[in-house]
Amino acid sequence: MSSSENTPRITAATRQAFKLSTVRIVGKLENVISSNKGQFEADGLFQGTLPDLDRVNWRVGSCYELIGQVQNDLEIKVLSAIDMGTNPAIIPIFNELAAVSHRFPEVFQD
Repeated sequence: MSSSENTPRITAATRQAFKLSTVRIVGKLENVISSNKGQFEADGLFQGTLPDLDRVNWRVGSCYELIGQVQNDLEIKVLSAIDMGTNPAIIPIFNELAAVSHRFPEVFQD
């Protein structure tokens, strides 16, 4: 995988270090703020855009894997999303995966 394809896994708490980077984050949609913004929970709250993506039906209470760009204001501009269901127990697992990926970058990145 080339470095241009890396999408580091992050949590809401670590996004400060990834401004203007494309990242991967798993979060639960807590609230729809407007027609194109939502509030997600992933080791803290963060706001993300809710683009009209094919096959994504945004539902409060569902968990999503998001690929997006961290903006200067720390909002995540969502580029793609996968609905991962309504089991919030997956969030701590993905938060731990994000932490491990930063401790061992040679395993998860180029």
